[in-house]
Amino acid sequence: MTISKILLSICVAASVTGSAHAGAFKATFAATPSKAPASSMVHQVSGNWSGVSEVFHSGGRFIKNGNRWTERGNNGAQFNFIETGRDNSSIYLRDNSRGVNLRLDLNTYQIFYSDDSGANFLLYNISSVTNSNSNQGQIGSAVWSEQYTCNEGIPLVLDFEQRGNDLWVSWTHDGYRSPNKLPQVISGSGNRFSDGRSEVQTKGRTAVVFLDGINDVCTRL
Repeated sequence: MTISKILLSICVAASVTGSAHAGAFKATFAATPSKAPASSMVHQVSGNWSGVSEVFHSGGRFIKNGNRWTERGNNGAQFNFIETGRDNSSIYLRDNSRGVNLRLDLNTYQIFYSDDSGANFLLYNISSVTNSNSNQGQIGSAVWSEQYTCNEGIPLVLDFEQRGNDLWVSWTHDGYRSPNKLPQVISGSGNRFSDGRSEVQTKGRTAVVFLDGINDVCTRL
């Protein structure tokens, strides 16, 4: 065999080996799932939301009728919306009379508010849904935190924990950590947590706290 033929054979073998290695590398890389971004809030729920007709939250519920939705509050308030669309995670509602948009996120079990003035914030946490595709869709579990700044720049951190339809909050105010969790109680508007001694109220971006005789008004960051 001539030297040129030997060199040609070596090149062909190297090319085949290199191609096989590259293919194996690609297969190994493709088989390694990308790590999902970390989240402070994980709900053990999923499903087909095309059959959702009712969405419940601490302040009331949303009821579907055709492509229209009515929000009925526990305090008797009522608002009307048109469903503008839905996808694998959310239902989108619009109230043209007030310039208000709502996104009912059924993957994170949260309701987000936005309006034509540019406001955008978490409005409610969803407690359950009525879904004709799976009867009653109940929330599994979730934990998340919200940070606020209060009067005189005092920091407030609210740590929420949801199990089924039950919701609690723990708080850290000016570095002092609450000794126990406050259970959610009935509220006319927004969310209210109380053990009879301390109390936390949240609505939109505002939190009002009554902690061991200290009252403070805070804004979510």
